[in-house]
Amino acid sequence: MKIKKIVGGLLASALLCCTFLLGSCEKNVTEKLIETNETYSFVNPPYSLAATDEDVTIDGKFDEPCWSEARGRRWLHAKKISGTHTADVGIASYFGNNGLYFAFTVSESTPISFNPVRSSPYNSGLELYFAFGDASSWMDGLYEIDVTAGEQFKIRKYETGGYRYYGYKRESAPIMAVVRNGDIYAGTCTAYDIELFLPYSMFGRTTKPTSIYLNPTHIAPTDSTSQNRDWYCFGQRQISFYGWEKTHQAYTFDMGGFVSDKLILEYKGGVVSEEWGYDFVVAGDTVNLFLTPDDGKELKVFTVNGIDRLSEVKNSVYSFTHDGMGQVLVHAEFA
Repeated sequence: MKIKKIVGGLLASALLCCTFLLGSCEKNVTEKLIETNETYSFVNPPYSLAATDEDVTIDGKFDEPCWSEARGRRWLHAKKISGTHTADVGIASYFGNNGLYFAFTVSESTPISFNPVRSSPYNSGLELYFAFGDASSWMDGLYEIDVTAGEQFKIRKYETGGYRYYGYKRESAPIMAVVRNGDIYAGTCTAYDIELFLPYSMFGRTTKPTSIYLNPTHIAPTDSTSQNRDWYCFGQRQISFYGWEKTHQAYTFDMGGFVSDKLILEYKGGVVSEEWGYDFVVAGDTVNLFLTPDDGKELKVFTVNGIDRLSEVKNSVYSFTHDGMGQVLVHAEFA
C-alpha cells in the first residue's frame, strides 16, 4: 500500500508539473504573437558584399551620367562581320572610387543562344582580355573575363602556359546585371545590355587606375546545345592582338573612356572606305583604306592630313600605321 501511495503521489506531482509547464509555455507563446497585415517575402541575400559607388546603380540600364556620350563619355563602337552573321558591340568604361564599371551593348543579326548548363565561353556574350594600364607584362596581371547574356560571369588569370581560374572572396565579388530585348530561351532575343562592376579589391588594388587595356571578343554559339561557337576577336583584326600573354596590344580606356582618334574620309567621284567600316583609328593600328572610283574615273588627288600620298596607293589600297598623334583627315578626288 505504501508503494502504491508513493507512485500515485509521484504521478500526481508529475501531472501537476506538466500542467504548470504547459500553462507557462502557452502563456509565453501568446505574449510573443503580434498580429500584422504584412505578408512575408524572402529576399535572397546579395552574392557580392562589395560596396559600389553612389553615382552608379548596377541594373543593366545606362541612364547614369557617367555613360552619356553627350556628356563626353567615349565609347568603343565595334562591328562584327563574320559570314552572314553580323553584330554591333558598344563598350564603355568608368573608373569609380571603389572599382571599375563597364557598359556593354550588343545587337546581333541572328537570335542569341543561351544554355544554362553550358559554360560561359560557349554562350552568347563577350570574352574580354583585360589588364591595368600599369601592367608591362602578364606577370603584372592579365585576365580573361566572360560575361554572357544569361548573366554568367567567369574570370581567369594568365599564368605560365595559359589562363587559370582566378578566385575571389564574397567581399570583393563582381556585380553584374543584364537587360535583354527578348526571351533567350524562346529564341526571340537579338540584343542585350550588360552592366558590370569589378571591385579594385578583387585585384588586390585600392585606388583607381589612370588607364586599362581591353581586348573584346564576341561569342556566338552555332547551336543551342553544343560547344561549337563563332569566336570573333576585334583586337585580333584591327590591332594585331595575336599574343595572348601580352597586355598592351589591346584597346586603351582612360578616365574619359575609349582612347582613339577621329578618322575623316572626304571623297569625290568615288568612295574611300576603312577596312572594318570604322570612323576612328587607334595608336599602333595598321589602317587599310580601300579606294573605289566611279565608272570611267581614276584617282587623281589623294592627301592625308594635307600631305600628298598619291604615290603610296597600291592596287587601290592605302595602308598606314597610326601614330596616335591626332585625327586623320583623308581627301580623295577621282576624275
